[in-house]
Amino acid sequence: IGREATCRIPAGALYEPLFCRPARRPAPCAPEGVVVLSPAYRFLEATTPLRQAAQIAVAASVPRSLRLRAALARTTRRGGLAFVGGHYTEGRIAASCRTAGDFAVVADTMPPRIRPLFEEGADLSSAEMLRFRVGDNFSGVASCTLRIDGEWVPCDRYPVQSLLFHRFDGQGGRRRHEAELTVTDASGNTARWRGVFFR
Repeated sequence: IGREATCRIPAGALYEPLFCRPARRPAPCAPEGVVVLSPAYRFLEATTPLRQAAQIAVAASVPRSLRLRAALARTTRRGGLAFVGGHYTEGRIAASCRTAGDFAVVADTMPPRIRPLFEEGADLSSAEMLRFRVGDNFSGVASCTLRIDGEWVPCDRYPVQSLLFHRFDGQGGRRRHEAELTVTDASGNTARWRGVFFR
């Protein structure tokens, strides 16, 4: 589509021959915390299945303050926006995607959410684990780091339930502990929680 957007579809990616009608479309609506930075570009209908990923590149004028948060998004069959990914380089965002649809440049500006499933200063002597509810508005949680008393500890995450937990080793001694949880989404937004519990 001019010098604005390109789509490279590898040989064998389509299940059958079809016409490709590239088009520029209105900018999509975005959820809270997401800034739309370009019109939408359609190469294939969202219902077109792909065997292999297509390479999508969209040019956009992205403010310097948003360049590290910029990525491609696509419209879903229900009209919402789904995060695709990619990085801003020399005025373009490029990414690979195995789903067709309308693509636009967006920037996710909202950090992830962290909610401890215990009260501040709680006595967790009889608890088996330290539990948190974590989530993100758009690009999704990319990494989680939990430290207790300054030491890194392992934690497991169940994305479907938005649950993150650390399983305690051994019995507690009703000592005071300081915990710090850092969560980063796929766009680089970071949230940090600090609190105290006893065990």
